[in-house]
Amino acid sequence: MMMPPMAENTKETVGLSDNEKLALCGLARALLQSHAGVSADEQAALEDVLQEVFAPTAIMTPGETAYRASPQVETPTVDVGAWLERAARELPDDDAVRAAAQRVMRPESRELICDALFSLAATDTVSESEWKVLDWLTDTWKMPRMRG
Repeated sequence: MMMPPMAENTKETVGLSDNEKLALCGLARALLQSHAGVSADEQAALEDVLQEVFAPTAIMTPGETAYRASPQVETPTVDVGAWLERAARELPDDDAVRAAAQRVMRPESRELICDALFSLAATDTVSESEWKVLDWLTDTWKMPRMRG
């Protein structure tokens, strides 16, 4: 039996939806603004964490004989600054950020967002105000709290 060839230049991506990315950016901003000032380390960590989370986990471009050869893997970069600016415009206050967080429904997205926020908070010592944001989120999403 002959199998039909795979379509050329088919791309498969895995990751957060735009609404989930927006919620993550709003939550990250709320987390970092919850205490006095954002350190240079936190700013760098924000860029790194969002770049890692936003980049699709796999973008594969199979060739004509994809079943015989390894796919070509691309690693795109994401304009994190544009996402943070969008979140600042569309989620201007805590109520808007909380509403966006409550619209995140997929369990795998919730877990990814919580992990990203905890990584961001753990750049330095997690402050009590950061714990309040993290605790609110895990309580809202009915997930285990992150405190040890």
